[in-house]
Amino acid sequence: MPHLARSAATRLLTAVLNDVFAATAGDLHVDGLAVAGRSAGETLVRIAQRDGDLLVVGAGRRRGRGPWRSPVARHCLAHASCPVLTVPPSPLQLDLEAMTRRRGLRRAGGPRRRAEGGVPGPDG
Repeated sequence: MPHLARSAATRLLTAVLNDVFAATAGDLHVDGLAVAGRSAGETLVRIAQRDGDLLVVGAGRRRGRGPWRSPVARHCLAHASCPVLTVPPSPLQLDLEAMTRRRGLRRAGGPRRRAEGGVPGPDG
């Protein structure tokens, strides 16, 4: 990552973190850091190695009734030397995604129609 881009990203990240955590108690210290790496999971594990670090990652989406899926979270849980907190998506986010999927199916024409003999016709 070029130096100017890294500096700009760090400034923006620090400003966002300050805005987000401004209402919290004064004993919470949050640092912003812009780092380039091969993968998000490897990079997070590499930088979260100090005493007192806590790595907070999104748990990803749930598929069916199975566990939450996130390659980044799985990598961090398996390899991090510090505690890892995985945060599931907000129920509101899940509801929004479900509504979007349903609308997408309706726009695409609904269920597929079959021609004679059970073979999909030209329209699906």
